[in-house]
Amino acid sequence: MDIEYLDGEKWVPAVEGASLGEISKVFTFDEFESNKVRLKINKAWKIAYYGYIGVDAFRLFYLNDEVTTDKGALDRVIAVAQKCVENGEVDAAIDSVKESFNLVFNYAKDVSANIQSSQETIDNTTVALIEEIQKLGFVAGDKEKLKTHYTLYKALNLDLYIDGEAKDAFKDALENAEKVIEDGDALEVDVLEADQKLLDAANALVKKGDKTSLKALVDSTADYKKENYLSAGWNTFEVALEDAKAVLANDSATQEDVDKAKEVLTSAMTALRYKADKSVLEEIIGKAKAMDLTGYSAENVALFNAALAKAEAVMANEELSVYEQPIVNAAVLDLQNAIKALNDEKENASKPSDSSKPGSGNGNGATGSDKNNGSGSDGKHQATTAGKQNGGNTVSGTNGKATKTGDVTPIIPAAAGVILSMAAIVVVLKKRKR
Repeated sequence: MDIEYLDGEKWVPAVEGASLGEISKVFTFDEFESNKVRLKINKAWKIAYYGYIGVDAFRLFYLNDEVTTDKGALDRVIAVAQKCVENGEVDAAIDSVKESFNLVFNYAKDVSANIQSSQETIDNTTVALIEEIQKLGFVAGDKEKLKTHYTLYKALNLDLYIDGEAKDAFKDALENAEKVIEDGDALEVDVLEADQKLLDAANALVKKGDKTSLKALVDSTADYKKENYLSAGWNTFEVALEDAKAVLANDSATQEDVDKAKEVLTSAMTALRYKADKSVLEEIIGKAKAMDLTGYSAENVALFNAALAKAEAVMANEELSVYEQPIVNAAVLDLQNAIKALNDEKENASKPSDSSKPGSGNGNGATGSDKNNGSGSDGKHQATTAGKQNGGNTVSGTNGKATKTGDVTPIIPAAAGVILSMAAIVVVLKKRKR
């Protein structure tokens, strides 16, 4: 700043490039005579509480002038302010109050020390210092807990938490806590409020579920095929699997959602039951259907048809589990036996009878006669053999030749054939009964 006086038509500096520095200052200069003096401010400083600093008073006087003022009130207030500094009350105040207090306190001490201070300046300074002492009640909040909580929650990986209102509120609380920490004027109530808001927001965060084990469980079902399992268990499993996949795709799924999906899917998987293996049954049914039943005995055909019908019924039953495999195996065995009976019959029917031995038999209950036939006159022997039952007809051999049903045959051999057939039936039935 400059102190200038008007000398005719130009302004002449009496003090040039001076600075207040200590708030209040006395500048001395050589005597001059002028009816106009001015204070020229070249640069002003901005103070947080007051804004730009101004000049409270500017006086010209002779050093020999006698000044009479009352500074008692000011000095008493200065003494109180000094105690506030010493007992730490000033240090505990918010930053803006602390800054303004120190400015006014220092100014008041300068005013008190300046013998040229006017009474008006003394009185105004006294009032200003009292106001600064009163503002010491704006105590700065203790930010240690807030700083600790802020540091802790600032390190959280928010990607692990579900998006939504709770997450947004936490971000706002964290930002507010940072502002309060940096705010030198934050009061105790401001600090406590910011800290509690941050704690509440952190507690409201919902963590995303850990889907690692659920994904592994879902992946383990990749090779499951519907055709291998019973429909009842499969339907339940299919629903549980879809629900589990939905949870995996849901970014907002909680740990509770994940655990529930895993539990339901596990239960559905353990409830699955493999279908019985019908591959052999299917193959033998195909072979059986391709057989030509022409020329076989009615009994064997009936047994075959019954076994085939049973096998087809078992094949059509989609609800037979692996635990009921014996049912499938029994159907296979029955059909195999029925086919074998037909094959045995065909094989036996294709064997020629031996006419060179009188009374010879073929092991199937055949009987022979080596006596003259009373109805013939050629004196030759005639051998009659009762053959295997074939379609309810009796095949007999005369001189080694086959005779069709309807031909005249001896009563005794025919009866023997019937008896042997019945015996064969009884044996079959007993075997099936066992």
